[in-house]
Amino acid sequence: MALNDLHYHQPEHHEGYYRLYTRASQEQWAVGALPWQQLGTLDPDWRDGMIRLLSPLLVSERGAMQACATMLPVIRAQGEYDAELVMHAMMLDEARHWEGLNRFFIEARATPSDIAENRDMLGINLLIMRGTSFDQWLWCIQISDIIAGNLYNAFRNSCQSQPIVEMFAGFLRDESRHHRFCQLYFEEKAQHFTPEQRKRFREHGGRLLGKFEKMVLGRLRDDLIRIGADPKKIFHKIATAVDRQADEYGL
Repeated sequence: MALNDLHYHQPEHHEGYYRLYTRASQEQWAVGALPWQQLGTLDPDWRDGMIRLLSPLLVSERGAMQACATMLPVIRAQGEYDAELVMHAMMLDEARHWEGLNRFFIEARATPSDIAENRDMLGINLLIMRGTSFDQWLWCIQISDIIAGNLYNAFRNSCQSQPIVEMFAGFLRDESRHHRFCQLYFEEKAQHFTPEQRKRFREHGGRLLGKFEKMVLGRLRDDLIRIGADPKKIFHKIATAVDRQADEYGL
């Protein structure tokens, strides 16, 4: 890194960001510390459904890691150092989620479906990264976190195995913090968006939501039913939450 890339600044000490970073520090947890020895015998039908459901999410969490790595230097260049602090914690969370999903496959003695079967998720990752600004990337990340939160909640409620329940509970705590970071960021930024920006954000988010709808109500539908989840109810919750959040931002 060149010396001129480092800028001394007077910290704004955004209270919400620092409080959230403190919370992130206190809530860090380890996938390896979960009681995997208490995994128990997994129902074969549930196991097969989860293999198919978690395979595209491996791609998604890997994409989230890539998105954070791409977004960090952008927000740093914008001089928003307090928000950058929270992004560092977010990237650690995304890496742990990817680790956790991999650990599931190891413990379940299973192999994820081939990457060729998950091209729709690769397309979703590409759509997110095609955003034209940090703000647009973060809006798509928030939509993805809303989707992931609803799916991980369904997964947690579908199983009695303690390490799996605890793992998804940890994922949900992390997603809750990510969601709050987005809210803090857009509560300040969205009021300055132009009508054109608002329209572009809403349309970009709509395309992203539409792609997930095809997945949840399409190829993932039978596997969600297999683990005892209702695909229509899950997507309704997702769409409602995204619309409500967009309305709060005035998009």
